[in-house]
Amino acid sequence: MCVAVSGKVLNIENDTATVEIMGNKIKANIGLVHVIVNDRVLVHAGCVIQVLDKTDAEDLDDIWNELLEITGEN
Repeated sequence: MCVAVSGKVLNIENDTATVEIMGNKIKANIGLVHVIVNDRVLVHAGCVIQVLDKTDAEDLDDIWNELLEITGEN
């Protein structure tokens, strides 16, 4: 199963962004949407698929933190 996760764009080089997701830095393709540094984004399968507004990003972070707490991985 694949799940999209939210992160923050730290850096952009050509069509690749460095995105921080839950403390991890990953590379994600930004060819599908226009992003800028500090945008909160939704990443799926190595691609940024959506720019999130502040409320949506915070809501997703809260859900992930709840799941991690329930599973004991937090």
